[in-house]
Amino acid sequence: MENPATLHLATKHLKNIDDIITNMQTLSGDCMRAYLKKSAHLAESIVEKVFPSNKVWRQKNLTDHCSASTYMEHCVKSLVVPVCTAVSVLDPRSQLASVPPMVSALVDSILKHIFNKKIIFSVEGALQLRRDFEHILDVACSDTSNLCQEVRRSLPFCKAMKRGIRVCKLLQRTDVVQETKLGAKGYQINQCQNNGQSHVSDVGAEYEKDEISWMPKEKEILALRLISKNRKKKWFSLPCSDNAME
Repeated sequence: MENPATLHLATKHLKNIDDIITNMQTLSGDCMRAYLKKSAHLAESIVEKVFPSNKVWRQKNLTDHCSASTYMEHCVKSLVVPVCTAVSVLDPRSQLASVPPMVSALVDSILKHIFNKKIIFSVEGALQLRRDFEHILDVACSDTSNLCQEVRRSLPFCKAMKRGIRVCKLLQRTDVVQETKLGAKGYQINQCQNNGQSHVSDVGAEYEKDEISWMPKEKEILALRLISKNRKKKWFSLPCSDNAME
């Protein structure tokens, strides 16, 4: 028969081990939250400093979309490359927990900056923005990054990157839609004809399954395109039969 003191000591040790495992899991969660917060802060700080002025994206003479913009090269060198280098020696699970959140933070910071500043894009500017997003993937998924295949396959399909590419496609469209005003935070504002008051619509990306509070609706993003306001559709009518017979 086991000594009661021995059983008590063994039970105490098991409880201590369980407490240690719980604390390690909590610490891991705290570290991840701190990492995500730090990544978002660094990305926002870098983008705010180096993102080009509004007039750059309005230009129509941007013919070379094969290379990334200078600001994006700076963002990648300052944020993407250091993280990829640091985690390249870790196991795939650690890489998956580190690289996609960092890439998402950078892409989302750029989108937030665009929406907050209400930057207007020409078609050429939208094409350049898409090339800039693709440059992030080119670097992170290259052989020099030494990241595992799981990370390389997941990055193009992470939600933030899909949002970025989707926004670029919308900004490339040339069709004319009804004008929409943007509020201070990118919210849609419609003028009520009855009482003249402003109405703020519900916020949410209609084309995304995951709702994000800062993401404008599709029509609001289309309002950021450089399209002539005087552009109208021309209608042609056939001459009347009487005139045709004269």
